[in-house]
Amino acid sequence: MGIISRFLLFFYTLCIALLSLGVIVLCTGVVPADDLWNNMLYVFGRAETVGIAVVVFLVSIELMGNCFGSKGDKDLGTEGVIVHGAQGDVKISKAAITDFCTKLCFNIAGVRDVKVKVRFLKKSDYDDPFTNLRIRLMLGQEYSAVDIANEIQKNIKEQLALYMGLENVTMDITVDNISNTGSKKKRVV
Repeated sequence: MGIISRFLLFFYTLCIALLSLGVIVLCTGVVPADDLWNNMLYVFGRAETVGIAVVVFLVSIELMGNCFGSKGDKDLGTEGVIVHGAQGDVKISKAAITDFCTKLCFNIAGVRDVKVKVRFLKKSDYDDPFTNLRIRLMLGQEYSAVDIANEIQKNIKEQLALYMGLENVTMDITVDNISNTGSKKKRVV
């Protein structure tokens, strides 16, 4: 549910709470029914009442649609993903993919630190699940961030398809930090 829907839901529930409080006041007899009926006849004759009723109806329809519709990606769990092989199904855990991707990132020159998060998702309008990788990097200052990111994406997609059978992989690469330590030079004695 998005932020706008949450905002609408807050005011909708507030209106329902006030309406129920009004029913409680009417049932206890705090306000005489004749005075309330006179005021209700006045309110029902106003155009503003129709406008408010239309807005409340539209908010109700929007919130009902949010209850039954799912537009976002569905997380398929924390354990792993099942890949269909020639001899049967193979379950690949998140830890295996995380370790494999971390090692692949460290094999690229210029990478100083790597943090990989793996999520198995399924889009609501597609049948095939996909793997989403969020990679946070710390790079050396003497290297190009764009070149390293392109090399990491290419290398990880190829290796995951080759060794683990994961074809549908998306990646979000973020460069968190640039290290100012240069490459280590050998000491001359």
